[in-house]
Formats: sequence, structure tokens, C-alpha cells
Amino acid sequence: MDNFGQGVIQAPPISRIWTISIVVSTIGTTLNMISPFQLIYSPALVANQPWRLFTSFCYFGDLSVSVIWAVFTVIRWSSDLEENFNLPVSLFPNSIHKFDQRQSNFLEQAKTKLKSADYLYFVLLIGSTIILTSTIGFLFFDFKLPFSGLILHEILCYISCRLNPYQMLNLGGLINLEASMVPIITSLIELFMNNEFRNNISLLFSDGLTYLPTVLFCSPTWKAYVCLGLGHLWWFLGYYYFEEFHNDKNPQRLHQKLKTPKRIQQNDNLEPLHYTKSALKMILLPPWYWVILSNIENNRGGIRRT
Repeated sequence: MDNFGQGVIQAPPISRIWTISIVVSTIGTTLNMISPFQLIYSPALVANQPWRLFTSFCYFGDLSVSVIWAVFTVIRWSSDLEENFNLPVSLFPNSIHKFDQRQSNFLEQAKTKLKSADYLYFVLLIGSTIILTSTIGFLFFDFKLPFSGLILHEILCYISCRLNPYQMLNLGGLINLEASMVPIITSLIELFMNNEFRNNISLLFSDGLTYLPTVLFCSPTWKAYVCLGLGHLWWFLGYYYFEEFHNDKNPQRLHQKLKTPKRIQQNDNLEPLHYTKSALKMILLPPWYWVILSNIENNRGGIRRT
């Protein structure tokens, strides 16, 4: 218990607040101080009870071994991502490549100072897609995903494991696995621990392949699709797509792209891709950076021309 308390205290601010919220909601529902049905996400009720958009991320269920384990891993995955969170340079507009050294230093200082706020914005983007897919599943397919926090937890686990794919992790004190395998293995374990999924598997083996669609498209498998799919999407967008595809780390080649008429014409010929990339940048870059960049470009915020 001392290790848990120490872990919460040492966690960066966003992860610490989220962990404390999970603990408080778990204690509150276990002691019957509040009903779980007031916290979980329900598209039918959220219009009149908008707090569900937030409380569903803080309620993992009544006190149990699985919830305790989830809280411990929340501290691990979320804290690791928050502590190492760094917006890729490629998310910023091309104008930053014209910054002098002092301006570049000021931008780096702002990124360091606002790291937790940037991480919170990233988590809010992930949360919005969780709510969107949960709503689509509920309205059109009768798939219910009331525990948004558990899905967010698994998505952050997926992202952390993809960032450190060859790190060896101990799963439940039983086996050691490479991190890249952990999200898939944990998803399979959750599926086979789910009564609905096990019943569907039994029907599949006893009554034939006619029950295969039921197995593939029941609520437990929908949850696995959402966790793995959104996890891969946000790892790709947040850590790979811009950083690896659109971040030219060769200064001479970058200069050619920005200055050479032929390169500029080539970029203009890719307008649909350019617009898509620009729209993604507008979404993924935290809005406060537009103010910060404007201040830097106009030599405010401590930046002056010499």
C-alpha cells in the first residue's frame, strides 16, 4: 500500500489526478455512497446528464482484484507516456523552420513547460474517439461500452507497448512477454474471461459456423476491436505518421523543399494530401501553440530581435 501511495504521489499531474479519481469513484460505489449507474456512459442519458462524459473515464467498477490491478497499471502506462510526452516538430507549421536559435529555444521551453497540458489534450482527443465509437456501437449495433476508462487504459497500454516493442514485461506475475505482444494477449484473456464470449464460443463448436458472426460481432469482441483499433490509430497519428513520414531531419533537403521552385511545385501538386495533413495538424496540435507561435514570430514572450 505504501508503494501505491508513493506511486500516486510521484506520478505526473494528469496521471495522478486520473488515478485519484478512479480510487474515489471505486470507494464511493463500493460503500454505496453513489450508484455506478450514475457514472457509466450511456448515449441515451448523456444529453441530460453530461457529467457521464467524464465520470465514465473514472469508474472502472466496484472494488475487486481486477480494478486494483487496473489502477496500478494506469499509474505505470499513463505516467510513462506523460513523463516522456513530446509533440513532434512535424506537427508545427513550416514557419518554425525559419526561427532563429533564440526563437527555437523559446518554443522548446514552452513545450517542456506545457508537457502535461499537451498530454491532457492528447488524452482528450483519444477520449472523444472512444465516446464516438461507443455512441455508434450503441445506436446502430446494440454494442454497449459503458466503462470508457477501461478502454482508455487499454489504448494507453497499447501505445506504450508500441513505443517500447522489445521491452520484456511480466504479465500477471506468470509469464514474460515482449511489450508488442501484451495488448493482444491481454485482449484475448479478457475475451475468454467474458461469459458472453465463452457462451458464443460454445455455441460455435456445438452448432457450427452459423454462430461465427455472433462470435465476431458480440459486445466483448467489439470492445477488443475498439481498444486495438483506436490504440493503433492514435499511436500512428501521435507518434509515427508525422514524425516518420513528414519530419525531414536532413536540413539541406528540408531547405530544398521550402525554397526550391521545383520542390514547391511538387508539393502544390499534392494538394489533397496536403489539405488532409493540414487538417490533422490543426486537430492534433494543442490550440495554445497558435498563440505561442504568434508571440514568438512577433518577438513577444521574451523573444527580441538583435
